[in-house]
Amino acid sequence: MRILVSPAILALLGVVAASSIQTGGWKPEQEFIFKYTTQVLTGIPELNDQFSGIRLSSDVRVQSLSDSSLRIRLENTKFNLHNDQLQQDNLQDFGKHLEQNLPSEMKKWLETSFTVYHKRGHFEKMEIQDSEPEFIVNLKKGLMSHLHFELRDSSFSRAQAVAQNHVQSNYSRAQAVAQNHVQSKDQALTFMVMEESILGNCETSYSINPLPLDLQNIIKQEEQHGSDVSCQDLEYFEVIKSRNLDNCLKQPVYHKTFGTWSRSEGAGSSSQSSHSSVSRAIMCGTIDNYRMVKVTSQNKIISSALGDKASSEILELTSTSILHLQSVKDISDKIETSSSIKTYTTLSYEYGKGYLSGEPLSGVRNGSIIFADQPDMTTAPQHLLPRSIPAVEVKEKVIQSILDLVRDGKKINQNLEKDIAGVSTVISRSIHILGYAELRDVESTLRREHDSKLSIEIFYDLLAITGTNPCIKLIKERVLDGEISGETGSWIISNALRSIKYPTEELLQELVELLMTRQVQDSRPSQSSLVLGLTEMVYKACINPVSSRNEFPTKIYGQFCNKDSKIIKDQLEPLLVNKMRDSRNRNKHSALVYVNALGNLGTETAGQELVNVVEGRFGPSPLIRSLAVYRLIRNAKGNPALYKTIFQALIENPSENTEVRIAAITAFPYSQPSTSDYQRLAIRTWFEPTNQVSSYIYSALKALKNNLRGPNEFSRKATIALTLCKPSAYGIQTSRNVQVSQFLESFKHIIHQNIQWVSSEESFIPKSIYSRMEMRGIDNSAVPLEAHLYIHGAQYVIDQLYEMYSGRFDRQDTTQEQNNNFRELRERSSRLQIEPRYVDNNAEAHFTLKTLGLQKIYSLDAEFIRTIKEDLESLLRNRHDLTNGISKEYFKVHDWSGSDTVFPTESGFPAYITRRNPSVLYTRINVVPKATSSFPSNMEFNFELKTILNYKQEVQGGIITPITDQAHAAGADYSVFASLPLKGKVSLQEGQASLTVLKTNDTEDKLILQSSVTPFTTSCTINKIRPAIKSSSSKFVKSRTPEKQESYNLLRSLGLNLKVQVQTEQENVGPLAFAPKKSSPFLISSLFSSPFKSAKRHMIRLEGNPSEVEAATFNVNIGFGTKESKHEKSHMSYPIFEFASEVERVCKKNAQEENEISSCKEFILHKLGGEIIDLNILRSNMGEKLINQQSQEVAVEKQICREGKHWCDENRQSEMNICFENLMLCNQRRENRDTTRETLKHLKKGNAVTVSLSATLRESQGRNLRRFTTHISLGQKRSNKTEEIQVRGELIQESPSLRQPFEVKYLYSSIIQKPKHYWNSNEVLNEDLTGKIVLNSHYGFQGEEKDIINVDFDLGRSESLKHFAQNSEEVKQCEKDLGEGRTLTTVCKQAKRQADSLDIISGTLSIPRKLSQTQMYISLGKGIKGFLFPFISEKQIDHVESNDRIDFKVEGSISNSGEEATLQLKGNNVETELKGIHLGSLTKGLYPLSTKHSFLNEFLQKMTNHASPSSCRIEGGKVTSFDQLEYEYELNDCEHIVFQDCSEDQRVSVSTKRRLSKQHVTIFVDGNKYEVETDKPDRYLPSGKTILRVNGEEMVWRRQDEADGQFLSENKNRQVNTNEISRSQQKNDLQYIDGEENYLNNGQNYITNFKDGVVKVTSLKYGVTVLVDHERIEILSYQHLFRNTACGLCGDLNGEKSADMKSSKMCLMSKPKLAGFSYMIEDGNCQGIPTEHRTRFNKEQSKCEKKSEIPTKISQLLKYNQMQNKKTNP
Repeated sequence: MRILVSPAILALLGVVAASSIQTGGWKPEQEFIFKYTTQVLTGIPELNDQFSGIRLSSDVRVQSLSDSSLRIRLENTKFNLHNDQLQQDNLQDFGKHLEQNLPSEMKKWLETSFTVYHKRGHFEKMEIQDSEPEFIVNLKKGLMSHLHFELRDSSFSRAQAVAQNHVQSNYSRAQAVAQNHVQSKDQALTFMVMEESILGNCETSYSINPLPLDLQNIIKQEEQHGSDVSCQDLEYFEVIKSRNLDNCLKQPVYHKTFGTWSRSEGAGSSSQSSHSSVSRAIMCGTIDNYRMVKVTSQNKIISSALGDKASSEILELTSTSILHLQSVKDISDKIETSSSIKTYTTLSYEYGKGYLSGEPLSGVRNGSIIFADQPDMTTAPQHLLPRSIPAVEVKEKVIQSILDLVRDGKKINQNLEKDIAGVSTVISRSIHILGYAELRDVESTLRREHDSKLSIEIFYDLLAITGTNPCIKLIKERVLDGEISGETGSWIISNALRSIKYPTEELLQELVELLMTRQVQDSRPSQSSLVLGLTEMVYKACINPVSSRNEFPTKIYGQFCNKDSKIIKDQLEPLLVNKMRDSRNRNKHSALVYVNALGNLGTETAGQELVNVVEGRFGPSPLIRSLAVYRLIRNAKGNPALYKTIFQALIENPSENTEVRIAAITAFPYSQPSTSDYQRLAIRTWFEPTNQVSSYIYSALKALKNNLRGPNEFSRKATIALTLCKPSAYGIQTSRNVQVSQFLESFKHIIHQNIQWVSSEESFIPKSIYSRMEMRGIDNSAVPLEAHLYIHGAQYVIDQLYEMYSGRFDRQDTTQEQNNNFRELRERSSRLQIEPRYVDNNAEAHFTLKTLGLQKIYSLDAEFIRTIKEDLESLLRNRHDLTNGISKEYFKVHDWSGSDTVFPTESGFPAYITRRNPSVLYTRINVVPKATSSFPSNMEFNFELKTILNYKQEVQGGIITPITDQAHAAGADYSVFASLPLKGKVSLQEGQASLTVLKTNDTEDKLILQSSVTPFTTSCTINKIRPAIKSSSSKFVKSRTPEKQESYNLLRSLGLNLKVQVQTEQENVGPLAFAPKKSSPFLISSLFSSPFKSAKRHMIRLEGNPSEVEAATFNVNIGFGTKESKHEKSHMSYPIFEFASEVERVCKKNAQEENEISSCKEFILHKLGGEIIDLNILRSNMGEKLINQQSQEVAVEKQICREGKHWCDENRQSEMNICFENLMLCNQRRENRDTTRETLKHLKKGNAVTVSLSATLRESQGRNLRRFTTHISLGQKRSNKTEEIQVRGELIQESPSLRQPFEVKYLYSSIIQKPKHYWNSNEVLNEDLTGKIVLNSHYGFQGEEKDIINVDFDLGRSESLKHFAQNSEEVKQCEKDLGEGRTLTTVCKQAKRQADSLDIISGTLSIPRKLSQTQMYISLGKGIKGFLFPFISEKQIDHVESNDRIDFKVEGSISNSGEEATLQLKGNNVETELKGIHLGSLTKGLYPLSTKHSFLNEFLQKMTNHASPSSCRIEGGKVTSFDQLEYEYELNDCEHIVFQDCSEDQRVSVSTKRRLSKQHVTIFVDGNKYEVETDKPDRYLPSGKTILRVNGEEMVWRRQDEADGQFLSENKNRQVNTNEISRSQQKNDLQYIDGEENYLNNGQNYITNFKDGVVKVTSLKYGVTVLVDHERIEILSYQHLFRNTACGLCGDLNGEKSADMKSSKMCLMSKPKLAGFSYMIEDGNCQGIPTEHRTRFNKEQSKCEKKSEIPTKISQLLKYNQMQNKKTNP
């Protein structure tokens, strides 16, 4: 319906149109007198009402002239300062007693008139006296911004709405007029305009509202008493004006960040600076003819007091201005204006060119915006907060401050008192205002000082932190002359590039020229730092539109560069491309550097070059190609459609390298794939031939599903796709992408951790490991750590380690039999034409590190090893020079991350907010080797170490004005101070390490650690190089929370006397205050549970004052021993006891000089009865009390230690404490061996390892104050019948506060009965399988009765488990396999495990009653009950107990699935029952406990999905390879290679042949040949007949009792060496003990058998086990040695089904069976290859197609995508 325009509307339109000629509230030829007050306050109001700030007040005369101009003058100007408590909105009390006198010149400038021209109220220009400095101009602009209201736009909008007769959005009043033909005077009016003010040209929202009559009356009454504004008979209305500072055409804000990414600007989060501006004006009259009565403006800037982390405690900077009309009258006395003026056409804040400069910084116009001239390379950039101090004086202050920093940084007290970390920040700000010439002067002056080396190093660090163009120029020169070089110099380069503030094209030109120099290209550290740092900076400053705007001062200087800049297009990009192409002829390190650099750049040219690298044009290296894919991520983010199909092509090419495909999967989500794209990826897991790729796809989708970092759309799409993935279980040995995200509520940050590892066919060690940690807030993000480790040739390194092991522990000479066996194996391999599987011997590793914007690449390759070798050779050549010692001093200043923001306030004062994270580290170390030290087996050296770390987190904000030359600010200072002064000596001698820490002579306080939080306000001068918090004008902010003070003494009983002092206003401060929350992932919470969680005052101080302690000694001993059988003595493998060497060792330890050693040896030999070499001679000399050789060794060791001390006491009387210390070391070494022997004695047979630790504190007289000693021995019995583990330990504490030494002795043993049948699960079920766990612990004072804790548990098998093992689904499925003659299938193995498991535990736990009454016991019980509360029930029972002990009866069981447990305890008159304890899937597969395999074996199998060890089975006419490839293959009477190490070494080989009911298996291990011949069981031999041969000699079978009887009869009443007996028996009569592990060939291999006819041959050295009976064979092998080098019927052992079976010549055949035929040894007497397969076998073997990788051709795809993109977006 058309609305007719009535006469009333036309009349209204006329009124509106007529109003357009009004003067916007300024009636001509009238004078307006205002009272003007403006203030800026800064504080943290959540803590207290303490603020620092400045206030300016004056009378303002405004004369409106007929030429649409306003003449304005400030009069009676007053100035006040404040730094104390104050209600923020209390203007009346502000500075009541702190009124300051304005400097006369500034008062004159302020009260000089100026003229403003307007058009109907709209600002056009202002004229100001040309001598006025810019900061005065800005104060007047601030005043004018309060007088400026764009109400003309409301009139225009209403007229337009009425004329068009339709609805206008945003103009509700005009809408009402047009629709209703009536204008209500009570109708509100809102509209939006782009309005200019001192804050910039920003979107401004107006809301005009009539005031209610009651409010109008109140205002009228106030005006009658206070002013004469002639508003009688006029109505009042209010105008609310708010600015959207996120939407500005121009905004004079300086912003620079480093170490973090700013993701937005303006309002948005309390963690970044948020701006708001609201003005409220009370006016009278009409909108078209109004008069301003009162204008109140508030401009607020807030930021988190915790810096980059969100917090409820806000650093608040508030500018409040009030303009109150006092009178209106006709002009009687015109304000005079100056004839010499300068004109400003903008109200926006403009920065001056210097202190009190009258010239604005603006100089270059870009469209409608004027920018400042960009800085050059030599002139100091203009500081936006100018100082009155001249550059010459700043230079002198910088020099002196650096010298003071060096001096104070070395001393603990001064370091803390002077706050040198804060000083470093202030110095860098001062360096900012120095030009290149001044910086050169500073450098030359520092070179002449005493500590010139450290001073210069610190100066370069500060230059790098400052990052101005003159700083970069000086750093460049020092790189060229070689002074900044090496690893230390590379960090300076990285930091400098990260800190660049003005990335002009001139600066980029300088850096590109530096990159091309020989000094950079020939230095790996400098090359990687410069290339990576430069390209990252270029990306952030020139290419990325967000970071170039948010992280650099482009609002002041304009855009510094862009992606089309000539320096980038014509020089940098071609240089990187050429260097990338040249690097293929040099080394991988350079290639890595330039691929990363191209990825950093992210340009179209860089993307094209990376695509060429991926395509393999510059080499086939998987590392370089996969890295190029990863580095395409930035390009994909910028143009996802261009790269999505490229990633898909790489993923879907099965012939592509696995590492490249996995890299494409990682990059794929960054190309914005659709849901169908993700589904397509998921479906691929069903037919993907590579397990590595399938596993990675599944884990990547799962990670995206749980990812909190990206958009929710990522998670939704991944969730849908994940359901389509093939349900498969992959072990940890397959490639994975794991991501953990956690939202930290306290910081409003998402902490995201990503870990990826990529495995390959060549090695079981992951080839690539990537980790990235990101902290993502609402407005900023940081990457504290990103690391990528690439390992190539790990298999070769493992082989070399095995060779080294063999040379160290297996020193037997090769026998003739072994040589013959090696020859036979090589001839057989040659006959089968087995092509060697070569292991790449080019071992190298590359490590890429990125942290907070710093980037480095380290390479461990042939060049690096050559450099290390040369350094070591030089060190050995000059080792005699080391006797004078090595002294190093290190001083490092660094700023980890930060930001600087400068912005105007509506008062006209410039404000700032700065955040810094500086640290200063000082380390001095002196090392003096002992002259008698023999490197590297024995070393001893003295050292002195002093380390001081000062770290701070600074948050500060406020204003700076030349009126006071002060910063009126508030902030919070978070600091951590740590010191570690140490003096002592270190000794390393054959398994024994000793560290002695001596009392230092330093007279400083022993402050160890201090952490503090200090909020403050300040009015500090800006012309001093001193942290604001250290200024005399600074005041600490005391919060409303009362302060608590506590102190603790720690470890006083140990003589250390550590004192902890706590002064805090924070809540919940205690030992667990910063512990991770239960719901948080441990790694994330532990890393980011920062002590800085509040800005309230807080201080924790840890001091150490060990006044009684002269020295502290810490010792570690490691021993390893074996026992071959119960009849033989224990043998210490390490450290070995030999009489002569032991005497030599003791004497070297006690002697000071080389010539004293012989005297000591003679003394000990004399005391022991002469020159004793043979223990048999020693036995006769020492008497018949020594009954065997082992006890003789113990006695001799004791006496050697004692006599060594006696000699030392006589010759070093002034150092008797040293002699006592050496005795303790000698005794600990002996006790370590004794403990190992004792463990082996109880085991009777097996291995044991013992670790001994001791800590001793002594006073200056040598008396021990405190001593702590412990021995822990772990032993394992090697037996086929039982699995026995024993842990033996002793702990002794000696202290003057104890009446006697307190000791704890404990013995833990567990015995699990192993099944006597291996594959026959029915027989296993009938066996009585049990286990036992016993723990006996005695504790108490020596010489007194001990308290005892006893644990005695029996393990068993319940009837329910037996029933389950007979009727489970796995058993039923296994019966079908048994019908096919197969008992080793996966499901049958599961059934066998059920049969040999134990699921119940029962027994007693007995403890002393007094133990149950201790607080620790009570607290522990409460904690356990609280944790298990949902499952626990208790009831009282009658139970007879002894008075001094409590006996608990314990019964427990675990479910058949291992996911639930039940436990019952009866004791102390209480029955406690725990039912249905949910254990989860983590224990599934581990419990019930298997008796056949060890727990460690079961754990590895669970983690690797049954691939550690991998299993290969041949039975029932089928082969199941190591990699689970199943194929049909019938063994015949020919010999078949089942498994062989097909590398050149051929260390292991297993072959088999069958004839009738017999199977003959031949095993080669290191040239030893083992043959197992098994026959089918019959009624006479239920387990079948078995013949064993070792190197052609048949073994003689004996039962265990027969073997024991023979040994006893042969050795009765004889005292001979049992080792000699064992060796003679093995040589003359090769015995085999039935059912035992029979060790052969130096204990590296053993053979055993089971009652069901299974024979087991194991190589401990290589981790290979062969299980065989008369009709089947199983090979178990770990992958660490033979991965991808194995061959035979069992495949290549590389974890992949695809191409698993290759022929002997490594040919891929159409069927695995055909490849298997190539491992058949045809001797002319056996059946050979079946006739029906021979023709096809020969054909495919001769053709011999081999596995190859085909790089995906993606360059053409990229070109096609680019063409399509241009068509779509021309």
